[in-house]
Amino acid sequence: MDPRSLALAVSPTAAPVLFIVGGAKTMTDRDLAKLEPLFFRHLAPIVETLAHDRWKPIVVTGGTDHGVMSLTGQIFRERAPSCTLVGVAPRARLKGFSGHTQDPARPPVAPEPNHHFLITTPGRDFGDELPVLVGLVERISEGNVSVIVIGGGEGTRGEVETARQRGWPI
Repeated sequence: MDPRSLALAVSPTAAPVLFIVGGAKTMTDRDLAKLEPLFFRHLAPIVETLAHDRWKPIVVTGGTDHGVMSLTGQIFRERAPSCTLVGVAPRARLKGFSGHTQDPARPPVAPEPNHHFLITTPGRDFGDELPVLVGLVERISEGNVSVIVIGGGEGTRGEVETARQRGWPI
């Protein structure tokens, strides 16, 4: 599904978009346990209050079942049921998709199962999805986007720099 069709399927008018970026493999179980109350008590309920009869908030992540993306899927599905969760990841790195990498040093990862949509992109490494991810956020947000950064490494720095260049609030 192309980004514009997805946008229209999710919300016929511009909806607020929350772009959550951050740690995947760098986040420990202890880190995630510390973040869980923030997501459960504050972030997800705030996003849920943005729901309106004409549109639903959209949350965009990297879409894998690791770190911040996993936490987002688990908690937002329960605590912000009016929002739509969209993940974007390179197909070659996803478990269960043809063409995933056979390199044992870079095993495929599972998609986060609570996301409503998963957009797979070309590319062999995480970070290769960035152009599609940013293009999607630009199209579906029509400028109504906020970025939340939680941990992360080199890939997160690239996402943050791209958001900063576009003037998105971080």
